[in-house]
Amino acid sequence: MKRNEFLIFIVALAILPYLIQDPYWLHVYIITCLNICLAVSLRVLWNVGLLSCGHAAFMGLGAYASALLALKAGISPWLGMPLGALFAGGVAIGLGYPALRLTGIYFVILSFAFNEVFFLITTRLREFAGGPSGLVSIPRPGGLPPGKMAYAYFVSFVFLITVVVLLRFERSRVGRIWLAIRDNDLRSRCVGLQTTHYKLFAFGVSSFFAGLIGGVYAHYIAFISPSDFTIWQSIYIQLYMIVGGVGNFLGPIVGSIALTVLTEFIRAAGPLQSVVYGILLAAVMLFLPGGLIALGGHFSALFRKRTGAAKNP
Repeated sequence: MKRNEFLIFIVALAILPYLIQDPYWLHVYIITCLNICLAVSLRVLWNVGLLSCGHAAFMGLGAYASALLALKAGISPWLGMPLGALFAGGVAIGLGYPALRLTGIYFVILSFAFNEVFFLITTRLREFAGGPSGLVSIPRPGGLPPGKMAYAYFVSFVFLITVVVLLRFERSRVGRIWLAIRDNDLRSRCVGLQTTHYKLFAFGVSSFFAGLIGGVYAHYIAFISPSDFTIWQSIYIQLYMIVGGVGNFLGPIVGSIALTVLTEFIRAAGPLQSVVYGILLAAVMLFLPGGLIALGGHFSALFRKRTGAAKNP
């Protein structure tokens, strides 16, 4: 990210909450930023050639860890949120060491199973984790003024850190190695790369940020339950990434904004939301394989074509 782009990005994050003002749309803004962070963190796994259906479980690990540290141990959320993120990243590394020896559909199935196991465990831990009723009265981070405006700025800061760090990773030597492993795992191993170690690192980074967002979400909503971190939530995160366009870093950002805002307009449809998502996904796969981010290229090509036709009548 160039310096001018970075400055514009910061100014936009500083101005947007102030311009929105309305509490409802501030809530939408906060959820959109969190969804963007989840989608961008999941893209780390995609870059290394892994497809996970358990991202919501790592979000849940961070959320429950931070919430329980605040409720049971009296630890400040400012410390609890990074600790929850570290816990989620640690679990990912512990799980990933044997799991990443699997490839393709087998890893997908394992991640799916992990999400289901997390859901079942949190549902049955009634005394410790609240069971199906979840955890209530999760405290807000100390020092933040009341209201959604202050939390919107806090989430904007988390969003900024997440995007900048993950973008730096992607453009670093490690990021290039991730892409090489995704493109040809066997060739990467033949030239001496410890592909399992790089995959494990990517899994840990992705899950760390998922856990961090889980903690931020828990202290914002002040209530979490197992139903917040089901396999469906993992699938929605996949949709944000794929619909936006996984081939470009901006793709998950565009997809998260589009689908989060769309959700608010079709919320009254209830169960039909999944149908709308399915139709949208099918349409993108058929007509925009590069995702919504590819629309910019199509419009640019159309503009150049028309400009050329106007110059050469």
